[in-house]
Amino acid sequence: MNIFSQHFKKIKSNIRCIFYTALALSALAWCSFSPAGSELEITFQGLKTQKGTIRLAVYDSEKVFMDESQARLVNVPISGVPTFSYNLNGLAPGKYALAFFQDENDNFKLDKNLLGIPTEPYGFSKTPESKWRVPDFEEIAVKIEPGKNRIAVQLKKWQL
Repeated sequence: MNIFSQHFKKIKSNIRCIFYTALALSALAWCSFSPAGSELEITFQGLKTQKGTIRLAVYDSEKVFMDESQARLVNVPISGVPTFSYNLNGLAPGKYALAFFQDENDNFKLDKNLLGIPTEPYGFSKTPESKWRVPDFEEIAVKIEPGKNRIAVQLKKWQL
């Protein structure tokens, strides 16, 4: 066997390796982009203004509840009507708590007055028992089953 045939055998082997690697990576990429798990259709109700964006935080356990670094954060564009729906895909079946607010001035934070009371509309996946404290995970958690799930939530400004 001469040096050229050895060289071409090696090139052929490398091309085959590159082909199978590319094929495997393509399959992985396709799997990561295909929707998996459950879907949650959230119907937002009670928008008084059509300004800003809804900032949504999704918590999957009591352990990480109200820790934004552990939440799935979603920016939901406001559709221009007082009631509209948004589909949240790729959730594993289980319990979730949702916290959200209407960021009317798009500054990426819930604005509050001098007393720390929110001045922008906000809400949770369920209405908490008291507005005088942060709700518990279990108090506002919703159970997500396999397939399509639906909830309706209210955006309200804090009032006495």
